Amino acid sequence: MAKWSQILEKTALALAACLTGALALIGMVMTAELRAPEIVRYVTHLPLLPVLGTAAVVLTALGLQRLLVRFAHIHLTGAMMLLWTLLAMAFLLGSYTRQEVDFQYVCEAARCFARGDYAPLTSYYFNECSYQLGTCLLLEGVLRLVPWLNIEYTMQALNAVMSIAAAGMLSALGQLAYERTDVRQGAIALYLLCLPMVLYGIHVYGTLPMVLLSAAAMLCFALYIRSKKRRFGLLYALCIAVAYMVKMNTAIVLLALGICALLYGMESRDFRLLGYAVLGAAGAVLLARLAIAQYEWRGGVVLREDVTMLSRLVMGLQDGKRGAGWYNAYIEQFFDGTISIEQEKAIAAADLSARLAQLRADPVRTLIFFVQKALSQWLEPTYGTLLYGNYCRQAGPWAEALAPVFDEASAVRIGLEAYMKAWQQALYVLAAVGLVKSLRQRQSAMQLVLPVAVLGGCMYHMIFEAKSQYIYVYALYLVPIAGYGLSVVGDWVFGRRKRRTKDEAAI
Repeated sequence: MAKWSQILEKTALALAACLTGALALIGMVMTAELRAPEIVRYVTHLPLLPVLGTAAVVLTALGLQRLLVRFAHIHLTGAMMLLWTLLAMAFLLGSYTRQEVDFQYVCEAARCFARGDYAPLTSYYFNECSYQLGTCLLLEGVLRLVPWLNIEYTMQALNAVMSIAAAGMLSALGQLAYERTDVRQGAIALYLLCLPMVLYGIHVYGTLPMVLLSAAAMLCFALYIRSKKRRFGLLYALCIAVAYMVKMNTAIVLLALGICALLYGMESRDFRLLGYAVLGAAGAVLLARLAIAQYEWRGGVVLREDVTMLSRLVMGLQDGKRGAGWYNAYIEQFFDGTISIEQEKAIAAADLSARLAQLRADPVRTLIFFVQKALSQWLEPTYGTLLYGNYCRQAGPWAEALAPVFDEASAVRIGLEAYMKAWQQALYVLAAVGLVKSLRQRQSAMQLVLPVAVLGGCMYHMIFEAKSQYIYVYALYLVPIAGYGLSVVGDWVFGRRKRRTKDEAAI
């Protein structure tokens, strides 16, 4: 079984290397731009500027990494992370982005629930998307503790804290996985340079709490492998279960950890970690159902079943005005409460058969569709943050001064997009380097967690609804791998310099 485990681990790493390598190469000549109202444009360009931008980000990250390593004794890493948090909070609170669409529905429902008003449960939204009640429960809990809070304002400030905390845990995971202390500093350097990590804080939603809890689960997973201590196994199961309750997209990380636990068991013949994975999965399903059930009990209502995954699959396989596989309102026809689940499934099944027939009939167009779907998500460097900020209204004390950040016509926004493009390219290049280097070494389950999660996210959003906003999570998961790639590049650059100095001294 150990032999098969190694084969499967190498296969996963090779696939992840191919994904990041392909994105790095294509990104040198193409960028996906996201413009209002939500339209994807593909822009081709000469590779000169992307190469220079990528090199600049890599060199900056390399210099910052060495600085953090050099002054580790005075806790410079912690000081830089604190400074980042304060600056991010200043931007988020100074701009104060009011929430819209789904984000607004969730915030308003939490406010109502905290007052004992359960009217939102009778709306179509929570009858078709009851999984959002996990996020509502989290926000309601905050309001129950401090009823006078402005939940949008408060959560945007907390988003900065959650983001840097998740970055710290993912960086620690990278250090454990690759058994190099400089990998942690390299990952922290890349996180500190990640502008979308600041901008994503404008979303008051379940995504960032999910990332924080998922990062904690992955770190506890690795700590259990390292120490075999029961508390880390239980914490892993608890964190992944709560993360799933808050946002069900956690299922991808949950499955990735389950796969890695199985491979670890095959290699070590110790299947206790797999037991914790099963416990986490059972807890996730139970907590998610309890979050919905307790609202039904408190509100005295019985919610309808959500829009089926079959309907969401059909939508993800269709072309649309926004982009290939992006939201096209297909599922909205089923928001009418008079349509039964059986009728919805029958309509979706017929539409799926028709769409699959179209895809089979024109293989070239099918290939173009899936290539566009991949690139529209993975080569959009803002991860939807600037689009959402432009769509919403800023109401903070610095709203007017910060308006050019979101304005599509401003030079500030153009410059920010160019920088985020360079950072994204550096991420893919360094991640590809780290993954290729990993292939030449003996693998471990700890090294596999992040690549498998990224591959799972890629496959999921290639089938279901596409949106660059969703890929942000997997970009964060790639950073520790890129941190290892940065350390490999540093070994080559500075190791070569040291050898040259010794050679010159010998002469």
